[in-house]
Amino acid sequence: PNPQSRLCSMRKTRIRIQHMSARQKIDEVLTQFAHQIGLPELRLTDNELSLAFDDAIRVHFLFHPEQETLQLEAEVVNLSVLSSDLCRSLLAFNHHWPEYELFFSLDNNRNVLCLHKLLTNEKLEYAYFESALAELITQCESWESLLTAFETPEQNLCLTNTADLRV
Repeated sequence: PNPQSRLCSMRKTRIRIQHMSARQKIDEVLTQFAHQIGLPELRLTDNELSLAFDDAIRVHFLFHPEQETLQLEAEVVNLSVLSSDLCRSLLAFNHHWPEYELFFSLDNNRNVLCLHKLLTNEKLEYAYFESALAELITQCESWESLLTAFETPEQNLCLTNTADLRV
């Protein structure tokens, strides 16, 4: 196919995607992603999907229909490797949300520090999804490496001190 017909096809796809609901866009993006990684399909179940990358990084995809937003949530490290002061410092990073479009949270149910990225309805296109996911995984790997670099066996401070942290 010539470049003009390919460009025309891309414009039609973009126009079609712009008129879809957020859920339809997510389904389309996940289908493209599934094909890209060699799976027949990926679908949200009860507005959620979880994947493991390199058997080390877990990413959860959470659709919030009221806000028409897809939340990407990566598990960074177990809370047992963090002190309370470090937990507070990481959560203070959230004040820089507009600059990095990422934010941390503490998941006390799973006992992990998570890194999040939100994709609004306007940004739900495959190219943006793919780059956002790649950036989230890269950031997650960097933070995990940094946070566990000085881990000591007796370092279980955050487990006993998470009760004084409210998120």
